[in-house]
Amino acid sequence: MSPLVNIEDTYGALFLGVVASVGLMGITTMQTWIYWIRYSKRDGLFTKTLVLVIWSLEFLRACFSVHAVYNYVVVEWGNPEALSVSIWYACGYLPTG
Repeated sequence: MSPLVNIEDTYGALFLGVVASVGLMGITTMQTWIYWIRYSKRDGLFTKTLVLVIWSLEFLRACFSVHAVYNYVVVEWGNPEALSVSIWYACGYLPTG
């Protein structure tokens, strides 16, 4: 019989990390919106493009994180060994933060 896995130490940490990440994504979205309303008229095309590219990449990363949690918590529910298998896009989290 395999040893029991403490769900709080595995899925709980993953879930709380994504909740915090999505909360910070909301702050980033508000900062982007405020920039666009107040400052984009006087900034050049390069700065506006840079702001939108950074926001888009952060949004994409948040979507990948939510999908990873959905995969581990809903699709692979009851299979703690699934945490030992990485999703293809999650492999970039270690080198990039």
